[in-house]
Amino acid sequence: MMQGNETVIVPDKNGVNREYAKLATFDYNNRKFIIYTDYSKDEADNIMVYGGIYVKDNKIEAITEKEDAKVVFDFIKFLEKKLKK
Repeated sequence: MMQGNETVIVPDKNGVNREYAKLATFDYNNRKFIIYTDYSKDEADNIMVYGGIYVKDNKIEAITEKEDAKVVFDFIKFLEKKLKK
């Protein structure tokens, strides 16, 4: 489900809370995933996009499993295709 201009707070590796723009959320295997960005760019000028999983109290947990990373990657590719049409 696409979202509006909502933001989310996600702690970085050092535990510092950072604000990100929520791009989308979706459910898969009884879990709720989120895709978000800070609009920073990589060396190839691509916008950096991140994924996570909602856990207790709507906190966002990092993706650590390969299967979960693939689910998020596939969903991002799906969104890219829809946006290009």
